[in-house]
Amino acid sequence: MFRRDDIFVNYCAEAARIVAEGRATPAQVDKVVDEAVGGGGPFWVMDLTHGNLLNVHCMELMQQADTGSEWFAPPPIFKEQANKPWHPSGKPTREACEAKLADEIRSRMLAVLLARTYFVVDKEICDASDLNWLTRNALGFSTGLCGHREKLGADEVRRLCTDYAAKHPGFRCAGEHQRAPTCEVLSQSRD
Repeated sequence: MFRRDDIFVNYCAEAARIVAEGRATPAQVDKVVDEAVGGGGPFWVMDLTHGNLLNVHCMELMQQADTGSEWFAPPPIFKEQANKPWHPSGKPTREACEAKLADEIRSRMLAVLLARTYFVVDKEICDASDLNWLTRNALGFSTGLCGHREKLGADEVRRLCTDYAAKHPGFRCAGEHQRAPTCEVLSQSRD
């Protein structure tokens, strides 16, 4: 399961950054993300796993790695929250937000998810078809993340990642790595 940790931890970290910036509530982020990729949303999953402090440790390791950067610094809100539930009731809630905010949340989350997916595949940490299977089955996404690339198209993935990178120092865009997975490989996902 370590293959998905890079994706999962950074997915959770971006959600935490959005909340820490005061852009949205955990319930709003979960609603937008669940509608975009499924899986219930990052805060719902963090409440189930009590994984905030483990996320901090994983991010510190990624920050110190040869491929690390300041972008991997754990959001301080993880330590502040410790392993307390993000949803006050302890049960997941969904809260609507304005369309412009929903688009911002969706764009940021997809940029992180897709760039980290490409990193894992590019560095041959995991085969694209296996990673697609893992993100569907272990993270509960409606479509494997590699499949999202096909759905969105290369130009949209590039736009999402480039826009995000322009605002977040140390973030590496999808395709900046040694090789990019091809659509043919991605479409051969296992069930």
